Amino acid sequence: MPEWTRLFPDADFRWPIGLRPADAREFFAPAGEAGLLTERAHWLNEAPGEYALLTEDGAPLLAETAAIAAEWGMPVASDDALHALGRAWEPDFVLLSCGEEAHSVEGGVVCFPSSWALREKLGRSLAFTHAPVPGLNDQLGARIHTMLAKLAPGAAWARENWGLSADHERNHHPSRPRRRLDATSTPDEVWLRIERQVLYKLPRTGGLLFGLRLEIVPLVTLAAEAKMGLARAVASMPKDAARYKGFAAVREELLGWLR
Repeated sequence: MPEWTRLFPDADFRWPIGLRPADAREFFAPAGEAGLLTERAHWLNEAPGEYALLTEDGAPLLAETAAIAAEWGMPVASDDALHALGRAWEPDFVLLSCGEEAHSVEGGVVCFPSSWALREKLGRSLAFTHAPVPGLNDQLGARIHTMLAKLAPGAAWARENWGLSADHERNHHPSRPRRRLDATSTPDEVWLRIERQVLYKLPRTGGLLFGLRLEIVPLVTLAAEAKMGLARAVASMPKDAARYKGFAAVREELLGWLR
């Protein structure tokens, strides 16, 4: 469970960068969450062309990632390292190349996306990837590029992101029908979807390994401190950001539940 003051700082809502030093090996190490690897295998078997993708330029990044996984004590089959990593690792992962002008998505395995599809981002810049997030590129785009370009080889940095949903399913791929929060929602039907992220600078290629782990928490089980922080974020969030986060239709009701 993340520290709530880090996830919901004592301030009005803004898009944060919020990086802190991390241990990439520890992040990708098995945590033993029940059913997680079985579900990853299910989606990779059902639609490998949606959940596991790689560009030609991503091949060196994948090869280095597989070699690092072996160094971390998690070797995978070399003949299909992409799917092997996708089945062996609990977190999702994205590989990014680092150019002078932009970082580009070159592939990865994303079985549990938060309303986005890896196929739509493949070969695109990070700015394109962030475009659906209202105001993010204008506020932080240049800073994000500069910060990522300056990461030291072999260093890892962590951050969190969050959203709200009407279910506790891991896979929110946009092709899958699912219920949205609306006027009929009740407090016990709201889930806090926490995305723990790590950025690791690949030492040899200079690319980035971006890992994503989900934690899905029922709203009704949140501690009082967390409810207070979430309430402030919900109340101060711009309308377009609330729509992006998935709770614009129930903002007032949500504030009543939290307070």
